Amino acid sequence: ADYELLYWDARTGRQNLDSQMDTGWATWTRVLGFPVMGIWPPGSDGTDVNACDRSPDGELLVTADDGGAVKLFAYPAVVEDAAHRTHRGHSSHVSSVRFSPDGERVISSGGRDRCVFQYRVWPMEAPEPRPPTPEKRWLPLDASGKNYGW
Repeated sequence: ADYELLYWDARTGRQNLDSQMDTGWATWTRVLGFPVMGIWPPGSDGTDVNACDRSPDGELLVTADDGGAVKLFAYPAVVEDAAHRTHRGHSSHVSSVRFSPDGERVISSGGRDRCVFQYRVWPMEAPEPRPPTPEKRWLPLDASGKNYGW
């Protein structure tokens, strides 16, 4: 309820007070933490995002929210209101979302609608790079060489 990240040692059952900032995790299913701070829409409270999951290759993050949306982000999503793609289909809140073990599919389960949706993850083609901007140089505009321009 305090939105704290507390860590425990499974072997001893005691709280781990050491910094976990640079710890590499095998999965990421928490909706709180530095790598997912951009998943929260403006004006949301701590209950609007119900679940998240990082893809097995560590490139994507998918979330489930109270608005019935399944959102796909690049991982990590560290900027405020990070860019994402929204996919709709559930008639009410989405209670859970997970990547398949091979990362090719996303499975979401609805709350009130009791539906399970399966999405296929398609890689997007990178857009063509823009041509380089020509370098600006001062050139004479007329034969006399007195008037110059770009």
